[in-house]
Amino acid sequence: MLPKTPMSTFCHQEEALQKWYEKYSAIDGNVLSKDNAVLQELEADKLDLELVEKCVHESARDIHISAEGFCSSCQNLFAKWPELVPPGQKPDWQHTIGRACHTIELEAATRNGCRFCGFLMQRLKDCELLVIFRKIEARITHLNKTGTSSLSIQVWGNGGSLILWLNLPGKRPRDVLDIATDWLRRCSESHGECVGQKHTVLPTRLVSVSDNVVRLVLTQGWDTKLRYSTLSHRWGDTEFLKLTTANLDPFLAEVPADLLPKIFSEAIKITRRLGLKHIWIDSLCILQDDSRDWQREAAMMSSVYGGSSINIAASSATNVHQSCFSRPPYFSGGLRARVTVNGTQCVRDFRTSDEYERSITGSHLATRAWALQEKALPLRTIHLGERGAFWECRTKTANESLPGGFPNQLARPLISGFKKQMQYTDSWWTDIVRLYSRTNMTFPEDKLPALSGVAGLVYNKTGDGYLAGMWKSNFEAQMCWMAQAPGKRPPSWRSPTWSWSSLDGGLGYHHVARARRPDCEQDGYAHLLDTKIALRGPDPFGQVTAGTIRIGCSSLLVGHFSLPETIRIVYNDDSLDIHVRRDSFDDGGCDSGDVVYLLPILGGKTGSASMIKGEQRIWEYALNGVLLRQTGAAAGCFNRVGAFVVHQDPVGKGPHVIEPNHYRPLVQLLEKEGQRTAETICAEVIDHLDHPEEKFVVYIS
Repeated sequence: MLPKTPMSTFCHQEEALQKWYEKYSAIDGNVLSKDNAVLQELEADKLDLELVEKCVHESARDIHISAEGFCSSCQNLFAKWPELVPPGQKPDWQHTIGRACHTIELEAATRNGCRFCGFLMQRLKDCELLVIFRKIEARITHLNKTGTSSLSIQVWGNGGSLILWLNLPGKRPRDVLDIATDWLRRCSESHGECVGQKHTVLPTRLVSVSDNVVRLVLTQGWDTKLRYSTLSHRWGDTEFLKLTTANLDPFLAEVPADLLPKIFSEAIKITRRLGLKHIWIDSLCILQDDSRDWQREAAMMSSVYGGSSINIAASSATNVHQSCFSRPPYFSGGLRARVTVNGTQCVRDFRTSDEYERSITGSHLATRAWALQEKALPLRTIHLGERGAFWECRTKTANESLPGGFPNQLARPLISGFKKQMQYTDSWWTDIVRLYSRTNMTFPEDKLPALSGVAGLVYNKTGDGYLAGMWKSNFEAQMCWMAQAPGKRPPSWRSPTWSWSSLDGGLGYHHVARARRPDCEQDGYAHLLDTKIALRGPDPFGQVTAGTIRIGCSSLLVGHFSLPETIRIVYNDDSLDIHVRRDSFDDGGCDSGDVVYLLPILGGKTGSASMIKGEQRIWEYALNGVLLRQTGAAAGCFNRVGAFVVHQDPVGKGPHVIEPNHYRPLVQLLEKEGQRTAETICAEVIDHLDHPEEKFVVYIS
């Protein structure tokens, strides 16, 4: 029987007890020692020993001891002893809760003969903790709070031994931030792929949280190895505290803590719990009323996020006044359990195959354009939201339900296995662009700046030339991007039409990402000769004010719109209808009957094949290209207005598909009419040793 009335008398009034409980709850149980002032207050309490004895006596009536000498709680614990180190993983301080405990139940079971409860009780007595535990239990019971203790079980380091301890009543030994602290420590100490990146500069400003005063600090002349966190969040539409030229000096003395929005306050708390003394928050570290400061700091995002020790992502909050901690009651992101298979016990993880997508790429934060690079650049990120805490670093992914990680990842995370992914930067970049194109932004002109940090990361890896969101070494393939549905052009000019950054809306790539695979046989119909790009500011990966590419091609075909997304090519006494994807219905000169040109870029075997009866392999062929409209500025000058891809024997489409195979007819038509059309419409004809057939020059802006 657990006491329904407190076992102590108190010298404090109700209000003082409540304040004591608030202080007690706020202190990490792992650092709370007997000489702490909060526990020292218990000395004045007097235990009601008669009530204690009565409760022990009554509780003992319901406790039965097995033949082995254990109560039912201990017997159940031993029968289902937690397997902390699953097969294939190494011991590394893994932890769990074995059972709940109360001193009344422990003593009652001890008196009835439970050997393990007796062992735990003796430990409390040896450490002179029994009276402290009982006084805490009494106070918490008086306040109608939950006050049981619990038994912790943890692997000792990287060996095979276990350590056990009883946690103070009412103290959850491991909340989500304890788990996060473990993730950060293990990642920092043992993950080879997550070693610090070589960033030579710190953010210009950081927020210091090392003491009770929150203040802005300038980092000029500081050690670049300083550890700090970053925050990734949605601003929302409501007003909140921001850094301006007017409050810069006051913020250097103190940032008013009572004016900080909830997410900022929580991020500061998390930073402190993780053992860090500084945090970077965009609206507090960039002058929001100084465009020059904004442009300079935006160009440093690769260093700001790439140099942080950990990124804190508020995944579900829609504005800064909401909480990071929004996991609903009873939510489960998976579990680990012992199961019996053919008489053999083993440990199994249970989770859904789309847990990563639901927690990360499908979160509310993932719809924000800036958040993508804030996720891709840091070595490690902890995501906090409606699905609890989710850890992602270059080595592993995990959540608070399965804190040991996901041994067999069912989806491809964006940064886990980053080192291997960066061996295939073309494919990784197209994945980035696909995800990024689906996001939203408040200011349309941020389209390129919000990805400049990731572009800088790729540049540092490859040294490749960057062309308004595309890379020079694989430009022809990346030029074949295709809108998932006709998108929107921004109100003001933002990028040249040949770049995906000129459009708002989701896009993808068809086969071109595989153009360098050995089982592909891609024929080139066009290649990049040179470019002329004008930058708006100092960031080489930021805003542009103009951009023209000079393309050498072997053929062009002329057609006209017969339907909104169908081009009819008329030749001799015949015609060929090609389905195209318009970039945007905002583009002029694309009405029915308007003339457009098809520029083929890449064609041939894609590397995919279908099998017939498991024996014969039928290779898929595709031809990718772009749709051009004359600008009228000069001969051979065009804007891009769409893209096309035609197939032969497409994979995943059986013989029931009515859509005709247009690959061969279009290739044959290019061979017959393409050169003549290109020569007629091009700006000039050149001799090119590397690409002798691609001699007809066109300009695309």
